[in-house]
Amino acid sequence: HVIAKDILKPHCIYWPTMLLSMGIPLPKQVAIHGYWLIDDSKMSKSRGRVVDPVEYCEKYSRDVFRYYLMRGMRFGRDSSFSFDSFKDLVNAELSNNLGNLYSRVVGMCKKNTEGLVPSEVNYQGVDRDLLDISKNLLEKTKSHIDSWQIDDYIGELIQFCDSINKYINEMKPWALSKDPGNTERINTILRTALEGIRICLTWLTPVIPDKSKIILEGMGVNCDPENLMDSLKNQFFLHGNHSLPLKVEGFPRIE
Repeated sequence: HVIAKDILKPHCIYWPTMLLSMGIPLPKQVAIHGYWLIDDSKMSKSRGRVVDPVEYCEKYSRDVFRYYLMRGMRFGRDSSFSFDSFKDLVNAELSNNLGNLYSRVVGMCKKNTEGLVPSEVNYQGVDRDLLDISKNLLEKTKSHIDSWQIDDYIGELIQFCDSINKYINEMKPWALSKDPGNTERINTILRTALEGIRICLTWLTPVIPDKSKIILEGMGVNCDPENLMDSLKNQFFLHGNHSLPLKVEGFPRIE
């Protein structure tokens, strides 16, 4: 059962009592979430203290709104909703981090690989080290999901994005492009970054399903659920020479 804290008593006392009297198995778990507050007070329609989710979804996309709700609340605790916190979180983690990362890498592919997923690559230790981080994501994310800490689940993936950004900044493919002899190395760096983005977006599919599907399919990934799960078993999954989308759409900044 997933319930709000104001109905804890009937669900944890009266309901189990009725089930026991009828010989019906009890719930194995009751997950109790907190409230979204406004200015540290409970939302109230009569007082006009409400947030219209439809308005936010229509203006900013349902993916962005879902992301904030799951990332901005610690399950089991109350959280205060404000436009400023919504804007700051979305801009920091989706626009500036994940969205900018995707745009940068695809942009460099357009300049260096004719907009194709690089095929002629030669992975080095530093490239494998980055993607090896993803090996631990299954265990870590499962632990967070099992304990209902969705915010930490997302946090693990944002940290992985940070690692991809750091990798690109340290490898400096834009500097390597000045020498025609560095083609294979540039290809490898960009392919490694694309694989990292693929892995991150696959794990984020339950949180931002619409945008994840658009970007993943643009990278040539079949977004059937079974295929997505299988893809996580392989660090090098993308098909070389797949044409990346000409128009890159990440996550627009909220002003």
